[in-house]
Amino acid sequence: MLAIWIGFCSYSINLSLDEGWNPPWPSYLTNWTIIINVAYLCLSIAIMIQGEMSKPKYAIVAGEDRKKYKDEMNIDDTKAEKNSKPLPWSCKLLWILHTIAFDANLVVCVTFWTLLYPYFRGVRPLWGELCRHGMGLLYIYIESFFIAFPFRLLHTIYSAIFMLGYLIFTLLLFSIGAPPPYPILDWKGDPAMSLTYSVLIGVATLFAHLINFTGCWLVSSARTRSQPEPNLMEGKLVEADTKSAVPLEVTTDATKTDSSLHNPL
Repeated sequence: MLAIWIGFCSYSINLSLDEGWNPPWPSYLTNWTIIINVAYLCLSIAIMIQGEMSKPKYAIVAGEDRKKYKDEMNIDDTKAEKNSKPLPWSCKLLWILHTIAFDANLVVCVTFWTLLYPYFRGVRPLWGELCRHGMGLLYIYIESFFIAFPFRLLHTIYSAIFMLGYLIFTLLLFSIGAPPPYPILDWKGDPAMSLTYSVLIGVATLFAHLINFTGCWLVSSARTRSQPEPNLMEGKLVEADTKSAVPLEVTTDATKTDSSLHNPL
């Protein structure tokens, strides 16, 4: 998948070069999203390789989940600190990239096919547009069914910062006289329309995060319901056997003792 996204990145750069770098390649939100996808996949592969080589003997637990980990393992604070480690910076960065990729791919896909495709119809091959404005969303959604990646509602701040950075970048392009990347972000020709669509893109980003959060919650809930809890069930069975066996043994001994006291022989 990494090779595919590197191919998309190279394809997009070649398109910009064929168009005389006018507008520049970094001016498109699609290309910003492709960079996030490539960075996310590269870091994922690096973390997996590092984990396989080191094989740590402790659990890596996010700070907000440490109390839950301690309760599930039924251990005190000392053992929890010894048996678990906080998230390293690489995993934190991966978490941020995953959140941005999740939201940005949805915004790019929906925005392009609903608002921008009529402007670009016939300009570029349809298969290329489908790959650049749909493949990322398809991959990240399929991945969510196989990888239990946590998705937090408050992490929308990362996607919001990403989109805000892109919109500020379009203003910088306008200040140096570069052509607008999209007709809806033409700050020179129609600043009011550009401001309106900038606000709508910001709202769409928040809404996309809410949709993704709901989807991840539903997938996580379904996965939790489908998985048995052997440790919990075994613990209940052992507890039940212990409670039923001990009184029976005591009762039997007591009966024998009482009968021996009343036996005249």
